[in-house]
Amino acid sequence: MTSGRTPLRTAVVAATLALAACSGGDPGTAPPEVPAPRPSLAEAGTELSEPPDGTRWVGAGRLVVAVPADWPTEVGPCGVPEDGVVHVATDARATRCAAPLGAGTGVVVTDWSTGSLQPVRGRTVDVGGVEVRRSFGCADSAGAGCSAEAGSAAAGAVVRASAPGLGLPRRIVDTLTLLPDGWVTVPPIELGTPVARAERTLERSGLAARLPQVDWPHYATSTVPPAGTPVPVGSTVEVLPGDG
Repeated sequence: MTSGRTPLRTAVVAATLALAACSGGDPGTAPPEVPAPRPSLAEAGTELSEPPDGTRWVGAGRLVVAVPADWPTEVGPCGVPEDGVVHVATDARATRCAAPLGAGTGVVVTDWSTGSLQPVRGRTVDVGGVEVRRSFGCADSAGAGCSAEAGSAAAGAVVRASAPGLGLPRRIVDTLTLLPDGWVTVPPIELGTPVARAERTLERSGLAARLPQVDWPHYATSTVPPAGTPVPVGSTVEVLPGDG
């Protein structure tokens, strides 16, 4: 690790293990204890702590949150909360489009710079030395259709977690972590993107692309690791092809 730089301390609260249950959660239920972080990933001269057992980091820009490890990642222009899905959006309006508040149990993340974005309203908190705005709310007083949202222009990201109750969204947003220097999140590559364009997108993020070795016209279907995954700058990301 670079001299004088202390390891990143994550803001993981004691309820994070409950994420793996993929339920809305009862805000009044005492959460289980979270184990200590695993050994750090010491790459690119800095460290990123491992997420709690049963979860994985996902985000945009320099903000990540811990979500259940078995939640798949989808990429597209509009983030409709879906049960047990992480949606990495290609449109900054995606955290608010095409879905009522808390319509599903899922997470939407998007890069702040992808378009015109209304600032997240709410309390300002410090995450790794960067100001982040957080807000929590439900569609009605009974706690139906709830959402927790956090955003930061400085960190370049917005995260929105939704569920029928406020417990799970709050627990997800409470794990907000700022990536250390030398780390980025894998940018979203939409299904059907020409491979050459996918390569340029990855290179703009400081990543190398491993391209498919095929002789016919082809397009990208997804990447390995998937969009939103934090990786050290300079990492190689595999572009998965589809038939042209």
